[in-house]
Amino acid sequence: MKAIVGLGNPGRKYSMTRHNVGYMVIDELSNRLGLKFKSGKGEYLYASNNKVILIKPLTYMNNSGIAVQDILQYFKILSTDLLVIFDDLDLPFGKIRIRSNGSSGGHNGIKSILNYLDTDSFHRLKIGISNEQREFIEADKFVLGKFLKEEKVKIEEIINKCVDIVDVFISNDIKESINLNNRNNLTDSNK
Repeated sequence: MKAIVGLGNPGRKYSMTRHNVGYMVIDELSNRLGLKFKSGKGEYLYASNNKVILIKPLTYMNNSGIAVQDILQYFKILSTDLLVIFDDLDLPFGKIRIRSNGSSGGHNGIKSILNYLDTDSFHRLKIGISNEQREFIEADKFVLGKFLKEEKVKIEEIINKCVDIVDVFISNDIKESINLNNRNNLTDSNK
């Protein structure tokens, strides 16, 4: 079984902020799979079938590791079967990157997961959120800000691309997901 975690902050106040793009992907994935979220044994919501568990931590971004550790232990899932979806402040808006390990890159949610799991052996799907305003706004205010009008038009397409990538990961492995993302990037650069 695979575990897919979308990082974000709970509550309406944060629902359409840049920092919640991980939640947005998980919500769309649950819609596609026809899965409903329910409360877990810890601070998270989850939806599952016989192939995958979708997780939305309720611990707020900076403590995401608590919920992720709880899920992996409760459902006996290896960290190598974990994919974490989150915003990346260092990538241009809409750019998607997949990694199989590494550092936090300064992302507090990933720092927390690294700390609680005590390993970097889990997969990451990063979604770029940076734009021309980024250099004029403090990082914490920027990530908790809403998408610009022109970004809102494109975010649905970006989320759908991410869901396609995650769907491939669920059925296959991370290499196939990386290949799909690379093909998408080639197609995008030819437009």
